[in-house]
Amino acid sequence: MILPQLEEQAHGPEVVGMFFFEDNNYVLVKGDPLGERLAKVAKQQNIMLMGAGNSRQACRRRHHRLLP
Repeated sequence: MILPQLEEQAHGPEVVGMFFFEDNNYVLVKGDPLGERLAKVAKQQNIMLMGAGNSRQACRRRHHRLLP
């Protein structure tokens, strides 16, 4: 992941969005250390975070815990 580069502002290209699929959605949950770091960088650098679950129900179950 490019998170360390983004935190140090050492990633060359501008990142405008990051999309996470199924198994990687755990990083978008409040309380996950990696997710909290990602949310902080996304807010600072105006990066859109997006995720897609394997079903609509899975997304609904996690909705209350997703990062803003």
